[in-house]
Amino acid sequence: MRWNEETGTAGVFYHPSNNANGIKQDCLRPLVAWELDTRRIRRGEYDGTTVLMDKFDGTRCPTTSL
Repeated sequence: MRWNEETGTAGVFYHPSNNANGIKQDCLRPLVAWELDTRRIRRGEYDGTTVLMDKFDGTRCPTTSL
């Protein structure tokens, strides 16, 4: 969710979030999200998204973290 201090309203910040449990900005400013539903790490950009990782050593990323 996103809070707009000027209007006092909340709105959608990141959609679809795919049950993301962590969102961070990288050095280039786009958001990087760790998505549980899709089991991938994705970078959202103004013109779409880039999947940074969805496999490790040829297998799907785990659904849970330690």
